[in-house]
Amino acid sequence: MRSGEPPARPYSHVLIVFLLGWVFCAQEPDAAFGQRHRPAATPKPTNSPGMQLRILGESQVFTGSPPIANAPANRRVLFQSCRYGRDFRYVLENLPPHNQLRIELGFAELFAEAPGERLMQIEINGQILRDNFDVVAESGGARRALVVHHQLGPSTHLELRFVGKKGDAFVNFVRVEGLGQEIVIGPGAARLLQPENVAGYDLTRGEIRVQDGYAAPPYAMPLGGIGTGSLELLADGTFSNITIGNSWAEAIRGLRGCFLAVRAKHRSFSGEGRILAVGKGAPSFENAKPMLASRYRAHYPFCELEFEDPTFPLEVSLEAFAPCVSYDLLASSLPVVVIYVNVRNPNLYPVASAVALSWENMIGRGTIGVPPQTFPQSRTVAHNDAGTGELLGVHLSSLEPPLGPRTTFIGDQFVGTVTTGVVVSRLLNWDPSTATIPWWKEFIRSGRVARRPQNPEFWSTSQAREGNCAAVVTAAFNLGPKESRRIPFFIAWYYPHFVDADGTMHTNAYADRFASSVGAAFYVLSRLDWLVSESRAWGDSLFDSDFPGWLVQSLLDGAASSAANSVWWKGEAVRWLATRDNGALSFTNVELDPLVRAWADCFFPELDTDSWKLTLGDLKRENSASQRGPMQGSLRSGTQLTIESLAAITAKARRCADLDDDTSGVHKKFIHVIESAFEGDTLQSQLAKPGCEATFFADWPSTVTADLRPYKALYAAAVSKFLEELWTAEGERSRALRWRREVNEWDRLARTMFASIERGWISEEGHGPPSFAAYFAADWLSRTTSGQGLANDSLTSVIQMVVARHLPVDTIVPLEVPTTGGAFTAPGLLNSWFAAEAIGAGLPNAGLELAARLAQLRTAPYRNPWGMALFYEEATAQPAAELNHSVAASVWSIAQAIVGVHYDRRLERLIVLPRLPFELGDHVVLPVFTPHFHGRLDFDAQEHEWTLTILRTAAPPNGSALQVRKLIVPDPDYAGARREIDLTKPLLLRPGYALHYYSGRCEEEPSSR
Repeated sequence: MRSGEPPARPYSHVLIVFLLGWVFCAQEPDAAFGQRHRPAATPKPTNSPGMQLRILGESQVFTGSPPIANAPANRRVLFQSCRYGRDFRYVLENLPPHNQLRIELGFAELFAEAPGERLMQIEINGQILRDNFDVVAESGGARRALVVHHQLGPSTHLELRFVGKKGDAFVNFVRVEGLGQEIVIGPGAARLLQPENVAGYDLTRGEIRVQDGYAAPPYAMPLGGIGTGSLELLADGTFSNITIGNSWAEAIRGLRGCFLAVRAKHRSFSGEGRILAVGKGAPSFENAKPMLASRYRAHYPFCELEFEDPTFPLEVSLEAFAPCVSYDLLASSLPVVVIYVNVRNPNLYPVASAVALSWENMIGRGTIGVPPQTFPQSRTVAHNDAGTGELLGVHLSSLEPPLGPRTTFIGDQFVGTVTTGVVVSRLLNWDPSTATIPWWKEFIRSGRVARRPQNPEFWSTSQAREGNCAAVVTAAFNLGPKESRRIPFFIAWYYPHFVDADGTMHTNAYADRFASSVGAAFYVLSRLDWLVSESRAWGDSLFDSDFPGWLVQSLLDGAASSAANSVWWKGEAVRWLATRDNGALSFTNVELDPLVRAWADCFFPELDTDSWKLTLGDLKRENSASQRGPMQGSLRSGTQLTIESLAAITAKARRCADLDDDTSGVHKKFIHVIESAFEGDTLQSQLAKPGCEATFFADWPSTVTADLRPYKALYAAAVSKFLEELWTAEGERSRALRWRREVNEWDRLARTMFASIERGWISEEGHGPPSFAAYFAADWLSRTTSGQGLANDSLTSVIQMVVARHLPVDTIVPLEVPTTGGAFTAPGLLNSWFAAEAIGAGLPNAGLELAARLAQLRTAPYRNPWGMALFYEEATAQPAAELNHSVAASVWSIAQAIVGVHYDRRLERLIVLPRLPFELGDHVVLPVFTPHFHGRLDFDAQEHEWTLTILRTAAPPNGSALQVRKLIVPDPDYAGARREIDLTKPLLLRPGYALHYYSGRCEEEPSSR
């Protein structure tokens, strides 16, 4: 997190505290004192409690998310941040006088890209240590770790000076040994702390319990519409990680003025109130108490918070959600969060109650991630009464004109509540930076807040202000004995524009639908009951299934991360964020799109239509540094399409052909690109030699990518298989036969290559090439696009061998390494891919066990179960953290592999091939999610019978019915084989009906549910 710092600011003293074996400098966030490893016994006190740290000179702090190559595991978190400035110093005083000092300086260039762009001078106690120091030149590139060591004789004073000779000087961290303890100085030092008293996340129940000294983790399930940004209601009741104002590069945290509160008064007592938050994370005010404990449950798109406080006379809980309706992208992309506050009176006497929502004005605040373009809150804000008889609240806006990059963070927000059965009052402005809440006494007394100032009706300021601005909305009501009330509060936002690092302005898609945040809130209110029921329905189908609890929760978490980490601009497709790359939005590479979008494709199939057009546009652009922008995928290498890119295009074309009735439409253009690539030398040239030049694995170490040709051949087979099926459906038999021969040829080549490397593929220790899961990418791509994979006996034997090596170990062997460029990293992504492939290839038990282990790794203590999106790993204090949501999203491929239901509209073919792990049993009920319909499969593996109930269908193109003329089902006579059945009469897939298959026959009948 960046923060400005005045020049020559001394730190006159250092407060030392002990926390789990660490001695930490609480006054200076740049410093951590203590031992590197936690001691098993009581922490030892510092040998020199009088040590002082001062930071002199003008400097700033920057934190970046792209991974740092070759950084030691126990230093990785330190390299993610740096302090920079023209001339600044770290000064340590009052050191023990008789110790030899060992000094370690860490550098990783986060800005400059080429040698010579930055030169600096480093001095230690007035002596020049390095002159014309060029980190990029010495480390071998940007975002690569470099450590400089130095020894210094005994001294009571250590002064490190950093002077920029060309550009600013910088340092990531300084580590000092020889003082009886380890001293680490740097912006990332505080992130080394890993407190063991953080409440854990229960994967099976999706639950976090905060009590008895356990602090809430600094993340929660994101709430927000697709492409609109999100906010998080943490497990302790506080709001954090807010990106609703286009603040992708650095989410807003810890706003003191954002909280909920409740009041209770009975008989003649004066009343009392509580802030609905728990523990140290709760906003601290001298005149207001927080709750004592909380229990948090996340079942996307809903999260629940139950508060416990026996000293408070009422029972209070929250339920928050942002609409997510399957097959309805517009209803799922609303910039509104609804929070229901549930208040129950358990007593035998009446209680007067009230609930308040305070919301701080954050308009104008944000950063694009690249210094110096970081902006504070707007100094000219306006708060107005807003609403009608149904919904009343406060409209927060700014008088500041939107100019330049700051336009990104200028918008408006609305907070309000319904008026039915309650008395609503509003306070237009208060300063949350004060020690007390000025309206708290009145709120406790009457359940209302005084509207200040009374005149004028319009509250605003155009002058520079001290302090912050917040508004309050309250709802007062009476509760009889045992009575409950449920009060909805609305948080809406409207930030229409985003100016990227290149100065290009984009418009958020929702800006075309609403004129302000008030309009968005009223739209949600008008359809609230429907939005709640539809958003809950698809999640209920997961809970009603026989999926194990951990898998259900992983699926919900994966959907949450996909929805929250998305951007949708006017005229563009929804893009899923992978990382923030120094302020530029980094989207998932098109090659990995089929896996990353496993959830989205089954809920919002229309997203593919838009992305096809973008992909075609990308094909027309060269992949040069001057033209590289946030909207471009990695489709090209030089002037040739890569096989991976070609396969990704195939997946899009296959989906287009399946969803689009216009056979002369956009997918025809893709077919032209694909067939042209086969006619030229693109594929042959990429298979002519070992290595993976011109692939998205190109910057991995050569030891990892010694020979990736087999999986390239499989990609080519997947592409050929699509073309064969397409021309078969078009009645072009000669062209289909040509591509059938291509499938066989590429498949033969892949098997030959596999056979040549199979023996040396896996080491005796069970460690294979970290990228081996990529070998199965093409097979899974074929499964997701056509319902049938490419796996043959050779492939299956390799899968079995790899699985056998992995199952005995305690944890999954990493299957890939981070990219050095930092544009995309995928720890765990290919692991999920491989688990799904193992299930699809006939190893459901092993695949499910691998998936379970991966889920545990993702949700271990201090880890974010919602996908490590953007920069959230910064708060976890973990040295190894995932930077993209795609890991969480990829679990949907595992679910699809187990269920095994696929519908091909063009071929009018329904595939029902479940792969049931022993854990699920022989008779199961499974949820079905496809791009065409959602349903429920009741499957009996012993009797070879099933019933497929259709719950909801996507709107078919041109209103055409979803017909089934061919079935592909398990063959009861041969285990693992399949049977194709041509139906004499077509069956329809329509809501409220079910297909019942038994004794080789299939009938349509009304559903019992």
